[in-house]
Amino acid sequence: MSWWHGLIALLRRRTASNAFIPQIDGLRFYAVVAVLVFHCAGYLSTPARNPQASAAASTWIAALARSGHSGVELFFVISGFVLGLPFARAAAGGGPPVSLRRYFLRRLTRLEPPYIINMLLLSAVLVGLGRAALGELLPHLLASLAYCHNLVYGEGSSVNFVAWSLEIEVQFYLLAPLLAGVFSLPSAAARATALGAGLAIGSTLTCLLTMTAGIPQPCKLTLACYLQYFLVGFALADWYARGGDRGDRSRAADALAIPCLVAVPLLEQHPVLRAYLLPLACGGLCFSALHGRFHSRLMSVPVLVVIGGMCYTIYLYHPYIKSAFGPVLVRMTPHTLPAAVALSGQLAAFFAVIVALCVPLFLCFEKPFMAVGGRKAG
Repeated sequence: MSWWHGLIALLRRRTASNAFIPQIDGLRFYAVVAVLVFHCAGYLSTPARNPQASAAASTWIAALARSGHSGVELFFVISGFVLGLPFARAAAGGGPPVSLRRYFLRRLTRLEPPYIINMLLLSAVLVGLGRAALGELLPHLLASLAYCHNLVYGEGSSVNFVAWSLEIEVQFYLLAPLLAGVFSLPSAAARATALGAGLAIGSTLTCLLTMTAGIPQPCKLTLACYLQYFLVGFALADWYARGGDRGDRSRAADALAIPCLVAVPLLEQHPVLRAYLLPLACGGLCFSALHGRFHSRLMSVPVLVVIGGMCYTIYLYHPYIKSAFGPVLVRMTPHTLPAAVALSGQLAAFFAVIVALCVPLFLCFEKPFMAVGGRKAG
């Protein structure tokens, strides 16, 4: 099995420091799988794309898949943890002061090049296939490259719609050094109170902005509607920096993952409860992965860590791979299969094809830019 270990080594992402936490990439695996299932099940539940769409949409698998967009919020919690951890360690005396120059340079050298390449490649595909005229697409491309398509057009990028969440990530990235002042508060109670207040305010803002008539659409696609998720990540970073990284594991933390996972689909029907409780469910899942005996080992399984480490590439390219492969998959699926069996097989096939095709994209367009430009945990 030396070839397998060689493949894992080839695909394992590089980090700019020795602060690699495998469970974080395991959690990224959770998040990217949830997003893939959500988008692929949505594709298969559309009558214009799938003759068996109505049967697929009525299955319990499709109902569960409709909560998969919560993977984006899990990504936000993970980002809050990863960005907050160096600041939390510095405040706790367990790490060096954070250089803001390195902090911002990391953004430019690690994440910006793959994003620019993706936007340019997909723009070329759209124009080359006649799906868009260059003159019409260019303003959307420029707005996307400036991370302001949400604000200018009130919707996700016309080049790559999933970039809406990356624009929110950038807004947090810019504010994180300022918000990280919370780690300097002298007591755990003060830090918990400040972060808890921020969580409550963020959840309330989400309800007001998304459920109040007349609110402009661009306001719903800003950090104001998602700040609570990043702050939960900050709370996890504070716990981890002040003793949570010692390596002791708990079966109780394992058990915590179960209600957190169960809560995600249940909260879909209750928007207000979702705004307040989903951040806690995502945070509880992360805590379980970092602190549980079994869960932490599961989230350290090399294949899950590798796929989770490729999540940026998978996230950026999966919509186009899904659209290209979808018609072939629908034609190949026997119409005699029960709807739930057919949908399960189709989702598994989507996942396998997307991951396989993203491997060379990751190696060419993302991995070369890793471990450049500064320190970053996770």
